[in-house]
Amino acid sequence: MYWRKSGYRRAPGGRITRRSVGVLAAGLAATALTVPGAGVVRADTQVAAGALVVSVTAPLPEFPCAACTGTATGSATGVVGGVDVTTRQVVAAVFRLSAYASSFSYHEACPSALAGKPVTPPEGFADGSFTIGPGTLIGAAGSAFVTGNFNYTRVGLVAVITTTNNQLYNGDPTAGGTPIGPAVLGASVGVFVPVSAPGNCASPAPAPPATIDVVSVAVAAG
Repeated sequence: MYWRKSGYRRAPGGRITRRSVGVLAAGLAATALTVPGAGVVRADTQVAAGALVVSVTAPLPEFPCAACTGTATGSATGVVGGVDVTTRQVVAAVFRLSAYASSFSYHEACPSALAGKPVTPPEGFADGSFTIGPGTLIGAAGSAFVTGNFNYTRVGLVAVITTTNNQLYNGDPTAGGTPIGPAVLGASVGVFVPVSAPGNCASPAPAPPATIDVVSVAVAAG
């Protein structure tokens, strides 16, 4: 599997378009929101949960790269819930195309067997942190935001993403806030869509930059 200059294409075995990515995101969101426990919060057991559709653009300074850093911006839509630590009441936060921002380190290197070949690295890895917000609180006054950490393993155009320390807050992402807990773990599946033609294993060092869109659905519970 490799990326081609023509954009949203995958070969062999099919084609990825803007429309198919949107349909995939909608389908994954519907599935995530019906997972038992997702989006359901019970005050008596201190469960926090939620599901978000996330669309992100990541301008990578180099691709391929064995050890680089980057940032990404985008939006998130969905519902996250928790228990207010002061009132002990169930609180939900609704995010509608709320701002997403992250910083990360990534490892998208060519294996030695592919050195000098005009193919995209078949797999990659990354880890970093993210912030989503502001969102609208239901059941409490104020606005909301979410923070957390993530790591992913990419194979071809698909990545399995795990998130940790997913924390909902009552407050503003630029000024901080009060936790609505508890912090939980999460998982996600993401689709990578090259916006610009990425470099490959035959690219001279340093490799050229690349811009990647990622559409994923994150489900968290604890």
